[in-house]
Amino acid sequence: MSQANGNNDRTFGGETDCDKYILVVDVGTTNIRGHIYDQRARLIGEAVTSVQLIHPHLGYEEISAQTIWDAFLDVIKRAIDSAKISVHQVLCIGISTMRGTFITWDKETGEPFHNFITWKDIRSNQLCDQWNESLRMKCLKMGAKFIHFFTRSSRFLAASLLKFTTGMVVMRLVWVLHNIPEVRHQAIEGKALYGTIDTYLIWKLTSGKVHATDPSNACVTGFYDPFLMKWGDWALNMLNIPPSMLPLVKDTNGDYGRTNSQLFGASIPIRAIVGDQQAAMFGECCFREGDFKCTLGTGTFININTGEKPCASYKGLYPIVGWKLKNEEKPIYLMEGASYDTGTAIKWAHNIGLFDDLKKTSDMAKNVSNDDLYFVPAFSGLQAPINDNFATSAFIGINSTTSKAQMIRSILESLCFRVKQMYEIVLEEQPDLLVKQFRIDGGVSANDFVVQMIADLTGKKVERAVHQEMSSLGAAFLAGLAVGYWTSSKHISSLRGSDKVFIPQRNTWNNSNRNKFESWERAINRCLNWHQ
Repeated sequence: MSQANGNNDRTFGGETDCDKYILVVDVGTTNIRGHIYDQRARLIGEAVTSVQLIHPHLGYEEISAQTIWDAFLDVIKRAIDSAKISVHQVLCIGISTMRGTFITWDKETGEPFHNFITWKDIRSNQLCDQWNESLRMKCLKMGAKFIHFFTRSSRFLAASLLKFTTGMVVMRLVWVLHNIPEVRHQAIEGKALYGTIDTYLIWKLTSGKVHATDPSNACVTGFYDPFLMKWGDWALNMLNIPPSMLPLVKDTNGDYGRTNSQLFGASIPIRAIVGDQQAAMFGECCFREGDFKCTLGTGTFININTGEKPCASYKGLYPIVGWKLKNEEKPIYLMEGASYDTGTAIKWAHNIGLFDDLKKTSDMAKNVSNDDLYFVPAFSGLQAPINDNFATSAFIGINSTTSKAQMIRSILESLCFRVKQMYEIVLEEQPDLLVKQFRIDGGVSANDFVVQMIADLTGKKVERAVHQEMSSLGAAFLAGLAVGYWTSSKHISSLRGSDKVFIPQRNTWNNSNRNKFESWERAINRCLNWHQ
């Protein structure tokens, strides 16, 4: 790994940078991780704990607020202990969180009205359908389409294509307001607060002094306007969401207050809040327009840097705010696509006994052929470009000689095919946006078979980072920039190292493989609208 120039050492509170460290907590769907970084972006201490998911009904997915808070405090304390430093050596905190998981709570008592409702929860399916088919939505979209015809504005193009999905916070929040009367009553009285995980943690860390979020988290809720960089009045009015519930939206690496000194024995500044995918993008140092990042974690998320211009998509990719840095006038925008069941499919395959050791699945896949076996990864439906919440998962083509290794290969292939589908949307809808570099991260990216196949399918050189926890590293970079621990994007780019570069093998994307991809897409068609 490249090292920072020694001349960049600065002084904080009478101590040199080598005496101070950046603390990051990454709150994911399955784990909460605490990391301590030094000035060379080396991980010197860490702690991890699992997240216990609650499924009270079919399609519901929740997490206890107390569980999140206790685990959050625990990983911070254990990470500091692991680094063998004192809390006084922590310069600041950065927080990366899964997006779209939210809660509401009593402003006066701090008591939650319900559990966190996660981004994979589908209880709002019926509400989404009702609103998407409603006259008001049709009029809104028709009006936006009319204005777009004359202005060619991306904002009105996005509005004309708007479709509420269960992955957005907005319909799940509407569900809460409709189904938990106390929340509606207290919200009308101005006594209920709403927040995604980042907002709730900041509120708790500052003992209720700060109720805030950042644009990277706000923009994926479905009721924040990334074009105007504010909460969408049209959505609040149409859906009857009280604005008093909503947090202040601050810069991604802005000032989020300080922790209550009683929590850790010292008051620590909070200097970065960022959504996990945008954090990974920042950690990958994808700062230039055209830089491309693919995260293979619980889900697959692709992001491409579109610079200071948000871009709308006809096929289901969506414009989001990557980050808004303090002292910079304009935010950086990304185009994003998602497939929700990457890690889920891998975990399911392990749970039913298809493999024992994840590290061995790459060799298992390389050593078998399964030309007529296909897997559709749709435990949570299929996202862009298919956009079918009612699709089902399936193996198609199983016969009496099908082996576990062949089933594993078909699962891994399906994850790669989903990446190819989303990558092709980018090429189709943004033909002027040159993909400059392709970087990959996330737990599943440790599988060489998967990453090599993605390189072959996209025809791009794919670079895998040394750091696997890129969301954490990105939050660290953002917080460090806020306090001058690192001085510039060029500085932090020098700290990122590559584990391996995968070169596309042109001879692998031949007619046979192209036919297989097309057959896999036919298999998808058999699985659509299954649960409707």
